[in-house]
Amino acid sequence: MTRVVVRPRIRMALFMIISDVFALAGLSYLANGHVVADRNWPGVGLGCALTLIGALGVWRTLRLGVIIDQSGLLVRSFAAPNRLVAWTAVQSIGSEKLFLRGGRPFYAPVLQVDGIGRLKAPEVGSSSLEEAERNAADLRGLQAAAQNYRPAVISG
Repeated sequence: MTRVVVRPRIRMALFMIISDVFALAGLSYLANGHVVADRNWPGVGLGCALTLIGALGVWRTLRLGVIIDQSGLLVRSFAAPNRLVAWTAVQSIGSEKLFLRGGRPFYAPVLQVDGIGRLKAPEVGSSSLEEAERNAADLRGLQAAAQNYRPAVISG
């Protein structure tokens, strides 16, 4: 089974812009010669903190997305910890309306997982119900392929 990576492009672009603004604000504040020359330590701390927050935001943004492979789904979000859901824990996969985005409904696959309950996957969602249904069907197909996956054994 091949590894599939799904990334939310629009959300990544927005997070990248916001993170870059923080990093550039911190660097430009530190680049001002008066802050360091006057030994304005709170200002130096603020500049370093803004730069660090921006760099951390860029790093988290680049890791954002869902990774699907034979072991299951690894969901990497911006603010929450990474979550690995094994295929064996997934009972069913369906799609439903999650929320309204710009006055239009947003549909996404929803996984019923043992021990967790309903796990929404907006990273692979769409404003089109048909596309969300296709994505849910693709996830069901990947789940079936992963459960039937047997790695090749090479004997010599």
